[in-house]
Amino acid sequence: MRKAFASAILAAGVVACSSLTTAGLRAVASLDPVETDPAQLQAAIGVDDAFRLRTGDAKLTISYRVDGAEVPVVSEEFKLEITAANGSEGLQADRGEAIFIARIAETDLSRARDAQARIKAFKQSKSGSGDLSVGVSSGCLTKPLPEKVPLRTFIRSEQAGKFVQLTRIENILDMLTADQVRKVKQDFPAC
Repeated sequence: MRKAFASAILAAGVVACSSLTTAGLRAVASLDPVETDPAQLQAAIGVDDAFRLRTGDAKLTISYRVDGAEVPVVSEEFKLEITAANGSEGLQADRGEAIFIARIAETDLSRARDAQARIKAFKQSKSGSGDLSVGVSSGCLTKPLPEKVPLRTFIRSEQAGKFVQLTRIENILDMLTADQVRKVKQDFPAC
């Protein structure tokens, strides 16, 4: 069930176009995952303060598929280092919100740069499409799951210099079926 909740968070953060902010749309449009220094790329998630995310609870995937291929020619996944925002990042938490910052671990930066170089090489010789996604795969609760779970997502890259809010969703639980919400309330682990 954690995967269902994590999928809802990912879906909300990445595909909820109706909740994409104007600044977020500009930030995403100007972001080039192949040219952005992976050391500068950070994502942040603001969620009810009942939630805790730890290093390894989120991952970033970068891939490239040439036209006509069934599987990507480049596909790399990175467990992300997670830290709680402390206010110095320019992120202001709403009342009752905790903000967590995710970045590629220092030990994975060379692998991320290698993936970028391989994608660049394929892009020069073959047309295709790339994908960059961030997903939350686990976490824990410090108190019972609230009835309403607002969600905000942010991104920061070298070009932006500051975190830009991508999305704001009033209640992520609205993206789940009633059975999934009941299951999350029963099974999402306590910290």
